[in-house]
Amino acid sequence: MELIRKMVLAVEDGPDGYAPDDLRINGYTAEQLAYHAHLLVEAGLAKGAITTHMGSSGPTAQITTLTWEGHDFAAAARDEPGGGRQWGSFRKRAAR
Repeated sequence: MELIRKMVLAVEDGPDGYAPDDLRINGYTAEQLAYHAHLLVEAGLAKGAITTHMGSSGPTAQITTLTWEGHDFAAAARDEPGGGRQWGSFRKRAAR
């Protein structure tokens, strides 16, 4: 789930509140980013469009912005080692 953390922080660090169209995180493929964007939207940490189609290799999404919860998650991930309560809560939900 480290990629989730990196993506949320990258979107929050953007200059205008919108996720960049070409969000890239070193060491991760476009497919990994698209799947984790899908997870962020499904978890309510981000708003965006589900972009999965018949030719997709897995679930995909395009993030547009973070939600209030996404910003709370970013603050916890930035301020506390391991992301604190928000990070732990998200990891528990993701494991279900």
